[in-house]
Parts: sequence; structure tokens; C-alpha cells
Amino acid sequence: MGLDFLRSDLILFNYYSFGSLLVTITTFFLAVFFLSLKRKTVATYHLGIAFLVFGLFEIGYFMAAFYYHPIAAYHRWLTGCLILPTITHFTQFFIRYPSNYNRKFGFWMMIFQHLLGFVVACFLFILLLFRKRSIILPPIIGISTLWSRVSILHCLSLFTPLLLLSLFRLGESLSIRKRKGSQSSYFPSDL
Repeated sequence: MGLDFLRSDLILFNYYSFGSLLVTITTFFLAVFFLSLKRKTVATYHLGIAFLVFGLFEIGYFMAAFYYHPIAAYHRWLTGCLILPTITHFTQFFIRYPSNYNRKFGFWMMIFQHLLGFVVACFLFILLLFRKRSIILPPIIGISTLWSRVSILHCLSLFTPLLLLSLFRLGESLSIRKRKGSQSSYFPSDL
């Protein structure tokens, strides 16, 4: 009775769950590959961490596709909170590749993005914990509105790709710049 959620008729192994499993395993293999290189650069290290966190993110989708039970809806706790740290480390890869000239900017950008990800994750936890109630946001530019949970989640879902595109473009533009006459090493000891 207590292990009712482990029944075999609740496990669905179809094409969708098998595809999700393949993507998750491939992402973890990429993480192990990039993190196990002998002389990895700072950019390679951040790429490995990004794939590791992205693999944890994909476990949520595999759980939702594999398990037919209301508890599978809690994959949102994984996916909603792990996408911004993944974006953070992919952005660090673009900032620090091919050269690590922007060390100070990269460090402060990483701190800012992790803090932003933490705030968004806390906000998502509040929304998911109090899902039956509506949330009153503080006045924004003098306008006080009553937002439903769905409209706030839609705003957050629009925020993530915009952040991703803007930060990838910023990292790409910073990595193209060259400093004349300076030599730098590419290895993590230079952080």
C-alpha cells in the first residue's frame, strides 16, 4: 500500500521516454568527456559543468515521459530551477573562449547570473507551493495588479530565451575582441 507509486503499470517505456533517455545519457557522456580532459581550459571546464547541469535538467523531462503518475508533474521543480545555471555556464563558455581575456567580467557575470537564477528559482518555488492562490506583486512603476500564476509563468518562460540570446551574443562579441601585445594562458589556474 505504501509503495503504490512503484507499480509496473505506471511505467511507460515508449518512443518519447526512450528518446528522452538517450538525450540524457548523451549529455552526461559529454559532461564526463569535457570534465575529464587532462589539460582543459577554463572554457572547457564551464562547458563540462553546463552539460552536467543540463543532464540533471533533462532527467526531469525523462521522469515526466517515463512515469505515468501525478507525482511526475514535479519535474517542473528540476527543469524550472536548473535551466538558468545551465545558461550561466554556457555563457561562461562563450565569454572565455577562445581566450580568457575578460576574466574579471566573466567572474562578475557568473556571480550575477547565479544570483539571478537563485532569485528566479525561489520565485518559481513560491509559485509552485502556493499554486491555488493568486499572488499580488508589489507595485511596479506605480501600477498594482493581481497576477495569476499562469501569467507569471508565461513571463518567466519568455524571459529565459531572451536572456539566453542576449548573453550568448554578449559572450560572442567579447570573445572576438583581441588585445594587442598580451599573452595569456588558457588554463584554469589563471582564474
